Amino acid sequence: MFRMRIERIWNCFTAVPGCIFITMRRIAPVYLPAALILAIALLSPAHSSPRGLSKALLAAADTDTVRNVWVFFDDRPGSGIQTRVSERAMQRRHQAKYRPGADDRPVHRPYINEVQRLGGRLRHEFPWENAASFSVHASRLSAIAALPFVKSVEPVRVYAGAKPALNGLSKSPAGPAAVDAGDPGYGWHMNMVNIPMAHEYIKMKELGNPGEGAYLAFFDGGFRFDHKALLRAKDSGRIAAGWDFVDNDSTVYDPDSVASDSLHRYHQNDKHGTQTLALAAGYHPGYYIGGAWGAGFAVARTEDDGVESRIEEDNWAAAAVWADSLGADIISSSLGYLDGFTDSTENYSSHDMDGKTAVISLAAAGAVRRGMIVVNSAGNESVNAGSAQTTATLTAPADVDSVTTVGAVDRNRLLAGFSGVGPTADGRMKPDLTAPGVNVPLPNVYSSDRASYTAANGTSFSAPIVSAIFALVLQVHPGISAGSARARVYASCKFATRQTFPDSKHGHGIPNALRAIMDDDEVFVRIVDTNGLAVSGAQVRIGQNAYTASESGSLLFRAKTTDLPLELKISYRGSQAGTYTIGSLPFEGLIDIAVKREEGLKTLPSVVRRSSVVRGKYYFPAANISNPAVAMVHTLNGRKIWEEKISLRPDGSADFVWDCRRNPGRLAAGVYFITVRHGNEQVSGRVIIAK
Repeated sequence: MFRMRIERIWNCFTAVPGCIFITMRRIAPVYLPAALILAIALLSPAHSSPRGLSKALLAAADTDTVRNVWVFFDDRPGSGIQTRVSERAMQRRHQAKYRPGADDRPVHRPYINEVQRLGGRLRHEFPWENAASFSVHASRLSAIAALPFVKSVEPVRVYAGAKPALNGLSKSPAGPAAVDAGDPGYGWHMNMVNIPMAHEYIKMKELGNPGEGAYLAFFDGGFRFDHKALLRAKDSGRIAAGWDFVDNDSTVYDPDSVASDSLHRYHQNDKHGTQTLALAAGYHPGYYIGGAWGAGFAVARTEDDGVESRIEEDNWAAAAVWADSLGADIISSSLGYLDGFTDSTENYSSHDMDGKTAVISLAAAGAVRRGMIVVNSAGNESVNAGSAQTTATLTAPADVDSVTTVGAVDRNRLLAGFSGVGPTADGRMKPDLTAPGVNVPLPNVYSSDRASYTAANGTSFSAPIVSAIFALVLQVHPGISAGSARARVYASCKFATRQTFPDSKHGHGIPNALRAIMDDDEVFVRIVDTNGLAVSGAQVRIGQNAYTASESGSLLFRAKTTDLPLELKISYRGSQAGTYTIGSLPFEGLIDIAVKREEGLKTLPSVVRRSSVVRGKYYFPAANISNPAVAMVHTLNGRKIWEEKISLRPDGSADFVWDCRRNPGRLAAGVYFITVRHGNEQVSGRVIIAK
């Protein structure tokens, strides 16, 4: 111990003579007489390099610049008091079997104070790695590195990320044109991962709004909430927390005054984050629906300038600690670190992409250990990802084993040419899966009406789609561990186009949100016609059991493997429409049947005698079943002579009978009008009473 103390004093003094006075105050009164300290000072070399100062910072030590640096500390003296976290966070940690240790204690405040005394301006504390980041003049770096309690000083990486080429993108289609007409509000990107049917499953199970109970934290460059897609999330209080880790305040959006100032450092800084958030939180019925709009959200501004262009890793690390303390279940992050840094000497190499070198990777791994699900885009660094030979272009923290890394595919399920690929430096398969990331429908954030939509490319947009799927898994399976949730999502994947096995381009493939949330003994089918439109109210008989398809044509029930194969006999409006056989569980899929979709009113016969009955058949859109309906008969001069409430069936049909014999008074021969009034709709037909 005595020798170690002497070595620390020697190292400190030989780096910066002025540092000896700090050492004397902290150590000399206990271990060394002042004369010995003075002797060490007189004998020490004049130009020895301080320990722990990185090569990049060593070269900058004599320059007239201000640098952002990490200062890692040797130890953590003081009490064992843990950093406070929310009750929700404690429950998540307990469920993950995480035991708080020294890395949950605050960084030793006197150490921070000493760095500040030497000119460092504190940016963020990072207790998980016993570190803090500072802005400091380069001339003070050696003095800080020479402090006896400093383990190392490293640059805070500032990343200038790749932006994918916008090949053939639509030019801001307005309103519903931005989404598929077949499912208003759900675009092709949501349909590819089966989120609409996952939402229907949740509705049928009466579990609340999609994502309810899950808590997602989004890290990006800023967030606006004035677009129609995000107004519901803001007004309902689902945006539960927000913090700007760049400016250290609670304002996560840019001033309106800079929206048209292209030279301003905040110009459109909040566009990218708003768009990524909308993929999960958006709710604009008939126009745009996100994957988990019923969840809670925390938003953190961690990027400093523009879309995927300037990201500082200490902001991300601080945001991860913050998200953990709030009790967030999921971190959704659309960034990555490799090379392209403002200072090329700070670049990571591909050999560093091992999940445990980059500071941001250490932060992501720390979040996972505490029970959080971390979803990160694979990056847009590839230039030819679809070819047979592809150089690994993975970025941190997508290199962390337990982080869900997401690549991008187009609407043909082909891997995007820009999508980052693995493997990691230590040979692990990455990415973990792929999701839509080309021509993805997004809010047109600065449109004049704040209600129109555009499209863009990037793995940035793949990640939040997958984050939303995880939120649905947590909703349907409350208490599930992060590892089990990942296993469910990975097991749901189907291969992308040209993929034949799990690989380091596509991962496990493209996830299926419905399959990820279903139980192993469940059957979920959607019955559609030959045009792909839902057949609401179709009747399905399985053995002695009968079921009715929902408004979306969906049917959910449980089955036993001993009952396989299951034969589904389907009928619609009283006519047989076919059979379908299910041979395995769980099962989800489409069943298409040929049906006649008659609409309006039919009466049989159309000519009757006074002693006859008229039978009417009324067909209507099944979605209108909640509205009351009545059948009426009027004379030519408009006098009503008969009225009766009619019962509507789930398949969009109804029957009624007008018994002419029961009409009060004798019916005159002639023309009569039969009318069905259904809600605000009305249809009519004619009946002739013969003499």
